[in-house]
Amino acid sequence: MTPSTSSSPLRSFSAPTSPSRTPSATPSSVRPRDSATPAKIAMRIAWAATNATTSQSICRGSHTRSEARAVLCGDGLLTVRARRRAPAHRPGGARLVRLRMIPREERFFDMFSEDAANVLGAARLLEAMLRSYDAIDRRAGEIRDAEHRGDEISHTIGHRLESTFVTPFDREEIHALISGLDDVLDYIEEVADTFVLYHVEAPTAVAVEQAAIVVRQCEQLHQALTHLRGFKHLEKYWIEVHRLENEGDQLARKAIADLFSSGADPLEVIKWKEIYGLLEATIDKCEDVANIIERITIKHA
Repeated sequence: MTPSTSSSPLRSFSAPTSPSRTPSATPSSVRPRDSATPAKIAMRIAWAATNATTSQSICRGSHTRSEARAVLCGDGLLTVRARRRAPAHRPGGARLVRLRMIPREERFFDMFSEDAANVLGAARLLEAMLRSYDAIDRRAGEIRDAEHRGDEISHTIGHRLESTFVTPFDREEIHALISGLDDVLDYIEEVADTFVLYHVEAPTAVAVEQAAIVVRQCEQLHQALTHLRGFKHLEKYWIEVHRLENEGDQLARKAIADLFSSGADPLEVIKWKEIYGLLEATIDKCEDVANIIERITIKHA
């Protein structure tokens, strides 16, 4: 068996087809050769693919003809498809075997969870800041530190991505995921800074509720990324994030409508309209991350 000369980026190996043979009479003391099975074919092809040597006849059997094909994919998996051709009185069939030939870097999953935990911590700091509304300069500084920590995690993931041959899923999806989490952090920091820069005397109940929605969304994102390995049973997390985003939309629209109908000072109207808009944008960014997780899960489950 020799490697295919195809120009495809996949390495393809094909096993020759052996014609069926009519069994000859053998003494009872001699044990007959077992017929080749798809599992045996897969193992032999995997051995041949990894050693890149010429294989001898792979499939031999007295009543069957077998053929197999192995493809080494870019994700490090050797996909082996073996088909057993049998006479009419014996059913044949195909069997697909996937063998991991190149180890996949699993550390990414831990870093995704770490990044999401940092975002959740920043969201909780923002909610605590608005609920107590004391020492807001110090609290805003703590949120800023969390944002810097998020940048460090993103850079670490980016550097590892450049030096890793086989990633847990597509590189573009990893970039989108860490960029989405970074956007959430940036908006959380901007909300906190806006309260300081605008010298807001006290947050409204709507602003506090919006911050609470951000926290609940970040909790769902953290849970989803903690259980991302395996890409199973994650629907409940992004569904809840979407539900919370709808709740945040209704809350923000009502708050802005009340703002313009209250007869408040125009400067206060401008100030709070921007704050509500920033909090709503933060909620939307959380939904964007949930959409990325959904796409990754559907593609790789």
